[in-house]
Amino acid sequence: MPGAFLPLSIASSLGQLRVSSHQAFDCAEQTVMAPPVPFSEPPYLAGLPSAYYTPSHLKWQKACRAWLDEHFTPHCMDWERNEHVPEDVFRRFAAAGMLLPSLPAPLPVEWLKRLGIHDILGVVREEDWDYLHTAIYCDEVSPPGSPGLNNSGG
Repeated sequence: MPGAFLPLSIASSLGQLRVSSHQAFDCAEQTVMAPPVPFSEPPYLAGLPSAYYTPSHLKWQKACRAWLDEHFTPHCMDWERNEHVPEDVFRRFAAAGMLLPSLPAPLPVEWLKRLGIHDILGVVREEDWDYLHTAIYCDEVSPPGSPGLNNSGG
């Protein structure tokens, strides 16, 4: 069940401790969530504090997962069984800018702007892209139990 989470409370020696994402990200408060399978998601998705992940990373992860859940995840096992990824899949990825995360960070901003590309999925500007955005992309295209985009070449 992609994206399904359960509420999280962290037990400490002092009793129950509740953590909310606004403490970690200085963004809108959100319910702390944990994946149904322990350690199957990065801790920052549960709203735990991170010295590395910013609101930009969280927005990118949500947008990336939503896009992949719509355009990739429902079909990836069929493509794996058939040992073929249809050509239109690559065109859809390219049209959405979802091939750009495969480029090394920092992205070639000037070149992309000349091509009229100013952001990826409307949430991350090219000049803000960093290696953590790339790591999130790699994590999302290769979910546990899936052949993953990286392994589904046709």
